[in-house]
Amino acid sequence: MKTALSETGETLVAGAGMPKSAVCPSCGCNVTLRGRRCMGGDYTFFWRHDDNSNRQCRERSRPYVLR
Repeated sequence: MKTALSETGETLVAGAGMPKSAVCPSCGCNVTLRGRRCMGGDYTFFWRHDDNSNRQCRERSRPYVLR
């Protein structure tokens, strides 16, 4: 996910200068800032739930729907 909440409740957009951990806006579980290198050499950042925390959260990634 691209946005998360800080401990004080402000919205954090995933990026290089953000803290390493935050809170999911939907379920309140901890999320960790992750990043990966794209094909062009740029980095993309995103928030990811901690392992096995609230597996039913609607913000977790889901399988793609074929159209």
